[in-house]
Amino acid sequence: MEALKSTRGFFSGFELAPFLNASNDPQFRARLGIAPSDFCHRQNRAPFFHLKGHHDLIDAAAGIVKKHPQTKFLLVGDGILREQLQHRVQDEGLEKYFIFAGLVSPEEIPRYIGVMDVVVHLSRREGLPRALPQALAARRPVVACDCDGASEVCISGETGFLIAPGDREALTERLTQLAENPDLRRQMGERGQDFTRQNFPVQTMVDNIYNLYRKLAGLTLQ
Repeated sequence: MEALKSTRGFFSGFELAPFLNASNDPQFRARLGIAPSDFCHRQNRAPFFHLKGHHDLIDAAAGIVKKHPQTKFLLVGDGILREQLQHRVQDEGLEKYFIFAGLVSPEEIPRYIGVMDVVVHLSRREGLPRALPQALAARRPVVACDCDGASEVCISGETGFLIAPGDREALTERLTQLAENPDLRRQMGERGQDFTRQNFPVQTMVDNIYNLYRKLAGLTLQ
């Protein structure tokens, strides 16, 4: 399988090992209320705040569970909209499909990603969300809004799918497609992990910055 290549100079690296080693722990899934047969989405670990896309996910949820009833949405985080979002889920009769996990420490994030089948990131304003390469490093495909830096790692049709912000039909279609096609999830996850191995090691970032500084210094001295 041909490796994907970065379309930009270099990325902000992070410690990959915890994500490369993330596993689908059945006991942890059970503790969260996720059955072995459930298809589990994780909304990005983000404050429950405006422009983060939580309402978009709830907008699409009824259509998604109609097509794929064994679905769980795991929302990790907290913020000023949490109570509002919980009330909305209740009002729409979707309580059994949503899990509000609250805030978790950064060290716990690989464990949560490990029990996911897909990571969903619907933020409408963000640079390059760290949640996306973290998910890819754990071999999880991503579905993200096509805005800001998401397209730098969510290569549509390769490591996941990009959708237009607010496009509920596209979100429903893509998540249903991934739910029904484990081979596609595996292929995208493998491509995504290969991509992060190439582009996100901390040493790769340091080397790239060092070489850039040397180049700039050489230009200055000429």
